[in-house]
Amino acid sequence: MNCVGWWQVELAKMLVENGQTHLFQHWAEPGTHDPQKQSFFHQVERLNSSYPGGLESYIKTARELLADSKEGKNPFDGFTPSVPTGENLTFADENFIKFEETGVTEAQNAAFVLVAGGLGERLGYNGIKVALPVETTTGTCFLQQYIESVLALQEASHGRTQGLSPKS
Repeated sequence: MNCVGWWQVELAKMLVENGQTHLFQHWAEPGTHDPQKQSFFHQVERLNSSYPGGLESYIKTARELLADSKEGKNPFDGFTPSVPTGENLTFADENFIKFEETGVTEAQNAAFVLVAGGLGERLGYNGIKVALPVETTTGTCFLQQYIESVLALQEASHGRTQGLSPKS
């Protein structure tokens, strides 16, 4: 039999005090579905410890954002969008190669983030979108292609400094 820890009781109190009683509305009787209850509290603890200010802050902020949205408040009022200037490049010309070299050199200072979520249902695919094949010959999925591209860029940029070729 699993015992309820003091930290679980404190989390439950915090949730109830913040209007989250619906989370316990269909809670199983004591002694039943204990592994699922334990899992729930472990998730709540992870969320509580990973969000700045904890779940109380998250709930407060969510309520404020929802109230603002209901009132039609736009958090971007007062900001003016602008389009940054940039370069028009022609593949393989001198300017293109210069920017390519700079990009490869600077890649060692970059972080790569893949924002991915959801399924590929609209695309007729039953799995996650990043598992979609990018080509049919090998069936390589998008995620593998993405990772291999980042690794190749990492290898190409290793040891480079601006204006110099890779070190041997």
